[in-house]
Amino acid sequence: MDTSIPIMFVDDEKDFLKSVHLFLRQKGYQNITLISDSREVLESLKEQSCSIVFLDINMPHLSGIELLEEINKKHPGTTVIILSGNTEISLAVEAMKKGAFDYLVKPLKPEELFISIQTAVKDLILKNENEFLRDSLLKGNLKNPEAFSSIITRNAGMHRIFSYIEAIAPSGLPILITGKTGTGKELIARSIHKLSSSNGPFVALNSAGLDSFVFADTFFGHVKGAFTGADKDRRGLIEEASGGTLFLDEIGHLCAESQNKLLRLLQEGDYYPLGADKTKRSNARIVAATNVNISQETAFRKDLYYRLQSHRVELPPLCKRMEDIPLLIRAFTEEAYNTRCIPFQTLPQELEELLFHADYEGNIRELRSIVFEAVNLQIAGNLSLNHFKKTLRINKEENSNSMQIFQSLPYLPTLKEAEQKLIEEALRWSDGNKAHAARLLGISRQTLFNKLGELKKI
Repeated sequence: MDTSIPIMFVDDEKDFLKSVHLFLRQKGYQNITLISDSREVLESLKEQSCSIVFLDINMPHLSGIELLEEINKKHPGTTVIILSGNTEISLAVEAMKKGAFDYLVKPLKPEELFISIQTAVKDLILKNENEFLRDSLLKGNLKNPEAFSSIITRNAGMHRIFSYIEAIAPSGLPILITGKTGTGKELIARSIHKLSSSNGPFVALNSAGLDSFVFADTFFGHVKGAFTGADKDRRGLIEEASGGTLFLDEIGHLCAESQNKLLRLLQEGDYYPLGADKTKRSNARIVAATNVNISQETAFRKDLYYRLQSHRVELPPLCKRMEDIPLLIRAFTEEAYNTRCIPFQTLPQELEELLFHADYEGNIRELRSIVFEAVNLQIAGNLSLNHFKKTLRINKEENSNSMQIFQSLPYLPTLKEAEQKLIEEALRWSDGNKAHAARLLGISRQTLFNKLGELKKI
């Protein structure tokens, strides 16, 4: 949660203001304005805007209701929360009707105040994200394309994901990335880190196979003497990621005890290193990833799942990004040759065709491995198309789907109609990319252009 957000408290009780200030400083909030004279509020907001303003409803000079109306007129983006006594509930209801975000009844419980601030901050973040996302989708372009430079794609769905990430990355809230193995979850996490407002490092931890003790020691660190062999303090990864991003991969494999500790960190913003009797605060952003549906996993805490998915990014498998396969083959071929410090050569066209139609359970990671294998065999002079025909899983789905496209017709199509339908289906499969559509149809690009020209004349 962003603790740098500016917050103002207006109340004529100075002792109340002091206690609020002390409590919020302990929670990590630094940008707090305290005002005991209601006549100073509007001038203060003119000099320095505040995202959230708490107003006592009953004050000398200007009441909370009067200030609420003026703030709504002059600072419409400000969230106002009303503070009322037990006898002023009707006034609080009136304030809600006039645009107050919430009201709290005094005397306040500290945790009640903290939850109210968290709720207001989340609401502000979502409003800003929705506005940003709507603006970017209408304009149809990215403001920070360099943040996604490591991700090879021209898929429209991936570009919509990029726009969404641009909107949510600055918020600082946890993000859950889902998707099958090899779809690029860590690359997306790194893009989120580049777009975040923090300057700290990107730190990654694979949670798979870590028991409760190893996870706690790696994640939170320990103090000297915490256990046999702990002869000095050790910083955990959460501290290493201070001011930055901690990427937790394979989050679905966390044991119950580790889930409990992570949940506390997300709820309270603090943690205990092993053996410590004092907490440490964390300002690292948590980005988690999983290739399983943790919302359906009975062993995974539902409250932790809801905390992690303040925002959720779901990555498509490679079979939904067919137009990216030729780009990826080319990029991985170049990478493989660069790794061997040998001048670049393209792979045989027949092999690229085979790779295009293959089925990749391991998605992009599997395709990269196969391309590297092909390059190594090509360099050694042992490249055999038959080898890959035997080992690749060729996707038969395109062929079966091609036969099914005629089932909607009430009659047997003519040859010309069948040809038109196949071309339309190939273009749909390839998102309008004519080169890929020609490859799917098994014809040259020029032949496809000629046939499209003929169809326009019909």
